[in-house]
Amino acid sequence: MPRCWSAPPLSIVAGAAADALGRLGLGDFDALWRLPHEFVEAPNHRRAGWSAVVRAGSGGHVFYVKRQENQCRRSLRHPLGRPSFVFEAESLQQWRQAGLPVVELVAHGCRRRDGVWQAVLVTAAVPPNYRPLLDLRDRSDPWPPAVLRRVGEQLCGLHAAGWRHGSLYPGHVYVDPASGELLLIDLERARRHRRAESAALSDLRQFLRRCTWLSCASRTTLLAAYRERMPAVFECLGSGVTG
Repeated sequence: MPRCWSAPPLSIVAGAAADALGRLGLGDFDALWRLPHEFVEAPNHRRAGWSAVVRAGSGGHVFYVKRQENQCRRSLRHPLGRPSFVFEAESLQQWRQAGLPVVELVAHGCRRRDGVWQAVLVTAAVPPNYRPLLDLRDRSDPWPPAVLRRVGEQLCGLHAAGWRHGSLYPGHVYVDPASGELLLIDLERARRHRRAESAALSDLRQFLRRCTWLSCASRTTLLAAYRERMPAVFECLGSGVTG
């Protein structure tokens, strides 16, 4: 019989951002859970639970606080399930340690109240010079080829490391338009794959279905790194690249 999993209520990652969280009076689980329900987008209701995001702080320290209730995910190691934000926190830490392009984790934790799991996850806001790739949909001119190519190189790097983002939507991909450097958000569905090619194909098929507004030339440039480093993936995408 598997044992029930438990975790400390809140773990705060050391650093200036974590110190700022404490100065805002948000250094414990209860304070984060009591934040007003002024969500940045409509709450996600599923599995008899919910999750939603609020923005906190100002000036140089702005945070996004994700809260969820009764939304768990099972795995081989945790057949009874854990809050999905716990998986996301672990992925954020592993990606940062590996030098992969992801937002900064500031705090995370969970607790069980009256038989229901509650979880919080706090990340630093994306710097203002970064723009979501989705912005390209409303632009008449594409970003320079060098920028698009750099975006593809970083995506290819994380896939070559065996990681799948799981929600690689253009709204989750933030880009510095001057350099092409990336920051990715929402790693709730991130997973390791034994085969890098399967990680890449799963993400890129999902990504291209949501980027039909990208020109053929832009898609080809963005995926140039795959043609060079993972040619089997590039070939399998077929018309997804050429339109």
